[in-house]
Parts: sequence; structure tokens; C-alpha cells
Amino acid sequence: TSDAVVIDKELADNMAEIRRVASLALASRAEEKLKVRQPLASLMVKSSVLQSNPELCEILADEVNVKEIIFDEKLEKEIALDTVITPELEREGIYRDLVRMAQGLRQGAGCSPHDAVTLHIEAGDVGRAVLEEMRAQFIKDVNAKEIILGRTDNFIAESTEEIGGASVWMGIINK
Repeated sequence: TSDAVVIDKELADNMAEIRRVASLALASRAEEKLKVRQPLASLMVKSSVLQSNPELCEILADEVNVKEIIFDEKLEKEIALDTVITPELEREGIYRDLVRMAQGLRQGAGCSPHDAVTLHIEAGDVGRAVLEEMRAQFIKDVNAKEIILGRTDNFIAESTEEIGGASVWMGIINK
């Protein structure tokens, strides 16, 4: 029907606008050397095409990992990222990196998604604080029986990465 064609065209145009704005925002992140996993407070957008559609704004916010989309037709450029990383945003970014590291380690150890594992983790002060603050969520997100803060020599797989400016070691001791 003609109504469906009009709606589909509007949706296609809106999705094209999301891709265009997301591409600009991701390029800006790359220029600023900000990983996409690091959440940011906001993205200001000059174009008001998406303003009336909260669902599309949510897709854009997820795509560029910002908490809020702000529309401002007076912007000089097409987009502007708020690149100030508050302590809360920094902790959230560190948490995401820790989850990604644990999931990569699980995969490298041949664990299936339903295998509950025990993780030993040695992290700097900030990483340790994030893990202690979000322990229950971390256990759930990485399907761990438990996490033990500290190193062990008894592991089936290990990994070391730089997260939040400090070295983090993780080892899986069983699956």
C-alpha cells in the first residue's frame, strides 16, 4: 500500500541519517583517540531530522556510546561530542573493558557461553575498585561462579592487558 511505501521511505531516510551522523561521531571519536567502548555524556547534533523520534535517537546513542543526544541547529559543525570523561564514565569504560577481556579469555579457553568459570583477577587500584563496586553484575555478565582478586599459578588460560592506565591480569582456573 502507498502508506507502507511512505513509512518505509521515511524509515530508510531516517536510518541513512543515523548512519551519516554516527559516521561523523565515530570519526570524531577516532580523532580524539576515544575508544567506542568508553561511554561519553552527550553528542550534539545540528540536524533536527531525528529529533522527533526517540527510538531512532536511542539507536544513534547506542551506536556512538553516548548517554544523551542533544539537538542544536546553531552548531557550527554537524556534530560535537562531549569528550569530558567524568569519573563515572571512566569507571563504566573500565568495566566494559574488563567484561570484554573476560569474555575474550573465556572464548580463548574454549568455554561455551553456559560454562560458569572461576576468574582470578589482578588489577590496579581503579580496576579493583570497579570490580568490587560492580562484582555481582560482573559475575553475571561474564558467567562466573566467582571472581577472586589476586593472581594464581593454577590456570587453564590467562591474559594481560592495559585497562584504565594499569596492567590487568586475568586467569581462568576451571570451566
